[in-house]
Amino acid sequence: MSQRLRVLVVEDELPVRRVTVKALESHDFFCDEASDGEQALALLEQRRYDVVLTDLRMPRKHGHALAVELLARGDKRPILVVLTGVLEPRLAADLVARGVDEVAFKPVDYDMLAAKIRALCFRRRQAPPAASGPSREAMEVGLAPVTFEQMEKRLDGLAGSLPVSHAAIEVVNLIQEGTPSVEEVARCIARDPMLTVEVLRLANSAYHNPTGKRIDDLQQAIARVGDRQIAELALASTTLSALSETSLAWIDLDATWRRSLATSLVIRRLHPAAELGGDDEGLFLSSLLLPMSRVLLGLGFPELYRRMVARCQQTRCTLASLEQQLLPITPPRALAGMLARWNLSPRLVKPLQQAGHPYAEIATLSDPLRSKAERLRLAELLGRMAAGSWEDWDEIDFPPPELLRRLRVDALAAVVEQARSELAQLPGAARSVRSRRPSAASARLPTSPLPYFKLGVEPHDLLATLLEALKVPLARTPRELINQPRPSLVNCLDVSAERFEWFLDDCIPDSRRVLVANSPLPPHCESWGPVIQPPCSYRVLCDALATAASVA
Repeated sequence: MSQRLRVLVVEDELPVRRVTVKALESHDFFCDEASDGEQALALLEQRRYDVVLTDLRMPRKHGHALAVELLARGDKRPILVVLTGVLEPRLAADLVARGVDEVAFKPVDYDMLAAKIRALCFRRRQAPPAASGPSREAMEVGLAPVTFEQMEKRLDGLAGSLPVSHAAIEVVNLIQEGTPSVEEVARCIARDPMLTVEVLRLANSAYHNPTGKRIDDLQQAIARVGDRQIAELALASTTLSALSETSLAWIDLDATWRRSLATSLVIRRLHPAAELGGDDEGLFLSSLLLPMSRVLLGLGFPELYRRMVARCQQTRCTLASLEQQLLPITPPRALAGMLARWNLSPRLVKPLQQAGHPYAEIATLSDPLRSKAERLRLAELLGRMAAGSWEDWDEIDFPPPELLRRLRVDALAAVVEQARSELAQLPGAARSVRSRRPSAASARLPTSPLPYFKLGVEPHDLLATLLEALKVPLARTPRELINQPRPSLVNCLDVSAERFEWFLDDCIPDSRRVLVANSPLPPHCESWGPVIQPPCSYRVLCDALATAASVA
């Protein structure tokens, strides 16, 4: 970034403020100083700042009030980063839910903080400029974008009206804060009859009770499943029940629960330590909740979602792309904010807050949060493969190969197959299969073997894993045959321009050959077949497969 960034550092303790300013200036930032929120607002009236970096506890106007006031300014506000030495989880969760860009705790790694600030500023400058009226996408849908204030008001209303199980939240917080006895957990669950029924149902499922001997005692049920896992499963189940109070014609809630279970099973395979109270606490719960996040906003903005879904059906775009244009925060971040309103410990939903962002944005986070968010995104894709439920507007995106190497994950096809097998033993999964509405695009999937060639050299082949999960038969074909004029599919994901040119050296053009690539290809390659570039919608992929198989 050629232009130096200007940061306003708001901190009441002079030594801390000076150290912070010195550290940021060493990373080529211009810095001004303010000792409290009132002085900061005065400086903001005089000069434009790229970033405001503020402490929370200060005299006169504290950092929370300053952040809330700046957030109300909308798109013209500076980027907001909270840097505090006091662990104030509820304040931090509230700020994140309201839209603060980053919350960091002292002592801080200034190299990482500087990198995050630069990434946040770069992302904002790369975004399309705000127009005076609604965006083109908004005008096509027929509604103006939702403002941050509208989002907050709607979430506040839903938080007070949805029948969430406060006993389930209390159990999760109880376990997260210590090691309660089974008796304590049982007493807490027993206060909610519906939660008690759900716990007993989980304990008597084939997955947790392979012997088939029925369990009717609540303490035995908790001991059978494990208090940590049963608390998170129960909270996720009751959260979905609360979200399903209002009917949504465009979404299959049974299939949503199936995807939640599948994603959590995949997380267990990708990272067995993902448990409540462990080093990766919140990861398992976030995996259960991630597929539900869109349901929440569908309840909050039913007319907007009805029109967005209609737009997706007309244009084959993804629902995620429209959400990015019309919503101030991602659906996972909105659900994390809702759970914070219900007094769930914010530490447990930090991975969920980040899971709705693209891989490139997640890569700017520091570990362990970065690895958690990356695993969640990967688990959502693999979980959807295992669940086998797709809508035409679902987004298909593949992680970069360096992410898979860094996380040391392998045998992804086996992970999907194992999750599919275990899913059949969990309560509610079988019912969702029977009730699932088939996607219109799924009917066009090839049923005869499709010639397939993988051009890349990476060991993973997630495209083939996806196609096999969709029951598309693949016929692995050598290069000399795939280059002949015939219906075929070529996986060009993560290939260099040189290797692609090598592939085209003796390739005969054919409009029935489909290329799947996630990087720009030479302009002359269109005659060798249409190019599909993820992220794309499920329908776009299905239509491409139909083309490759010469289906009318």
